[in-house]
Amino acid sequence: AARYPESRLHDMHKDFEEVEEEFRKGRVDLLIFLEVEEEFEETIEHALVAQMSLAAAAVEIFALAGETDFLRLMASF
Repeated sequence: AARYPESRLHDMHKDFEEVEEEFRKGRVDLLIFLEVEEEFEETIEHALVAQMSLAAAAVEIFALAGETDFLRLMASF
């Protein structure tokens, strides 16, 4: 999850929006646009999977420790 900080995802989204704008203006090929879009979507998917895995592991640890207030503690991650 640390490999995909929110700032990185935000920057990638801005880059994608710029490529999309250039595509709409006819300055970027369709193939390039689709490659950038696919890369962005794959990165978002990897980030979400990593976050879900982290959350699941944290819940398991909290459960083993007898902690019942998962939501409050999850905010610290």
